[in-house]
Amino acid sequence: MLSCADELRAYPVVKQVEIRPAQSDADIDVTLTLTHDAQTRLVVAGSDAIARAVVRRMVKRALALGGKSQRAGLAIDRTIPDLAPFALLPLDADPGLPDLARALQLPMTPHEVAAAVVTGTVRRLDLFRNDRGSVTLHGVLLGGAVAAHHETQGRPVAWWARIDVDDTALCDPNEPLLACAIGNATGYSQLGTLPLLTAADPTSGTVSVGLAVSVDKEIQVRRAHGRAVSIRLCRAPYARSLDSAADPPREQPSVPFTDDGVDGVLRHACTWWVERAAWALYTE
Repeated sequence: MLSCADELRAYPVVKQVEIRPAQSDADIDVTLTLTHDAQTRLVVAGSDAIARAVVRRMVKRALALGGKSQRAGLAIDRTIPDLAPFALLPLDADPGLPDLARALQLPMTPHEVAAAVVTGTVRRLDLFRNDRGSVTLHGVLLGGAVAAHHETQGRPVAWWARIDVDDTALCDPNEPLLACAIGNATGYSQLGTLPLLTAADPTSGTVSVGLAVSVDKEIQVRRAHGRAVSIRLCRAPYARSLDSAADPPREQPSVPFTDDGVDGVLRHACTWWVERAAWALYTE
């Protein structure tokens, strides 16, 4: 980050460069408040997860500031206004995780990022929001963890769910799933060497979804594109014994996931939808 700051200071048009560490959402909120005018440009240094945290706070800020009149003027595929652009300086990338800057062929070095901030153009990209209150910039992989995850050690474990893209069901709740990829770019599109998604474009205005389903001991891949994808987890099916008077106890369904480099466990129904061209980056 210091190298990028020095590169920016070398431009005569740049009047001031300030580095502001962000350790919390509150820190991000303060910085966003200070960069609200058109003359101030923001550089986010870090991983996909850091960029997602910044955009998530941008969205919350936009929703808090926006009134009914503002939302009334939005396109049918938008619930938030255009978010302000920023530059992404990739730092501390985990080599085992996908990298958004590389996937989108963005500026990578401090010199390139500084040039994009001062003399580059703005590239608008689709954003995925979900009803759990978060956002996705790059992609989500459920079930087949990108890195070693909890007890699965990176291996896919069967799980069950009803998954719909728009009004189309992609799987039956009784079919064992191995993975579900929800892609805005290409990084979260594979289960091992198996491609779940063949085309994920962050400017298409659609959510790309790919499933790995176990069918007759074979892995079947199903793909779809749409404006939204909903996942409703189901308990594992079982064969009831003829002399059993009651259902045996079953665990609450859950599935591990990696979302923009952040691991978690999904335990509730969730829907992701696309906000076309809602966020933006400075690029060369």
